Amino acid sequence: MEDTNLPIVVPFQAINDFFQCSICMCQMKAAVMTACGHRFCEKCIQEWVDRQHKCPCCNNPLQLDQLIKDHQFDSLLATIMTESKKAEDEYFESLINRASDEQNKDENLTPMEQILKKHLKQGLSAHEKYFHSLKKDFKQRKQMLESETSKGIADIHLNTLFEDQALIKTAELQSIQEKKLQELEKELSTCTKLLAEAYDKYLTDHIPNLDVLPVVVSVYLLNKNIRIEGFRVNPSDTLLAVREFVEATMEANHNPVIEWENDVKVFLFGPFAKGSQMETQKIMSDISSSASDTSDVQEIREGLRFGLQYSIKPGSEIVVTGHVKCESDLPKKCFSEVFKKDAEQKVDYFSCQTCNFNWICRSCMAVCHQDHNVAPYIMEHKPSWACCYCPKKKTCTIQTSG
Repeated sequence: MEDTNLPIVVPFQAINDFFQCSICMCQMKAAVMTACGHRFCEKCIQEWVDRQHKCPCCNNPLQLDQLIKDHQFDSLLATIMTESKKAEDEYFESLINRASDEQNKDENLTPMEQILKKHLKQGLSAHEKYFHSLKKDFKQRKQMLESETSKGIADIHLNTLFEDQALIKTAELQSIQEKKLQELEKELSTCTKLLAEAYDKYLTDHIPNLDVLPVVVSVYLLNKNIRIEGFRVNPSDTLLAVREFVEATMEANHNPVIEWENDVKVFLFGPFAKGSQMETQKIMSDISSSASDTSDVQEIREGLRFGLQYSIKPGSEIVVTGHVKCESDLPKKCFSEVFKKDAEQKVDYFSCQTCNFNWICRSCMAVCHQDHNVAPYIMEHKPSWACCYCPKKKTCTIQTSG
């Protein structure tokens, strides 16, 4: 028998695949074993067996009562992941120390240089870990996509009678996979660029701790399908900063926010989790049904600070669900009815070539002159009276007062 006390190091990459669920392509959670000897996440295999009634790996018949919880495997995996995290920390520390020691071996460092050296080591190590975590997320997403495509192709050949139809469907599925893969690669490239820019800012700002590094994300109003880019998140920011950013942006776009209704919730999506409106709605539906966050999506609670409670990465997205009521959601009113004498109001005026007159407010332009030949006349004008020529010309259909 070999001596188990020898300080042997086994490469984690050589065994990592054995700890991944072949359904979700992520690290197994609450592992269960099938009668045919395969392991999966408990939740993944239960959902699979409910639909397919067979093992995903070998297609042997499988029922829910044949699944066996593998507590020993869970304990083994937890121990390995703990040791892996320790080894990772030691690797980055060794990497930075080695580079720094070689560079400064023959130098007598002043106290200020020692402090700068210490923070450089910590900062570079933290950003390298960030970058490796992004690559790990990308790899998992890619594996999931390839697994889903393989299963889809297998189902096509199983359920399609004619070979030529199967080939057409397979080509379509592979084309979809290629497009999604290109989107993932583009997202990784964007995230890497944002991370490099963030690190440059990090160094420029006298090497602050990573936790105080601002990052740039997007904000997505799900129900309105409006994506707002360029939200700079500071570590001390709370949901108040999100609301202020959205309100300022919508105000600049001439569609101010009137009310944040009680059903509004805010979620943080990781760089590889964000998607189209339909994809985001599906993720939100899955989270709602399971009543828990995922590793890529977490709910942002009122009062909690981004830099302390959430691991927000460059390229992430803040998704606002529920009803954010804007001016465009209200019944249109002519400016002649909402004019306030002592208030400074900015109004956009338009010309209607169809009706042959100017000084038409935005609401009348959208309703009374819908489908007309309309062009901007004067933007952000500050009128001193209830100016809109639409009622004066007897063409106004939204004025409620005489």
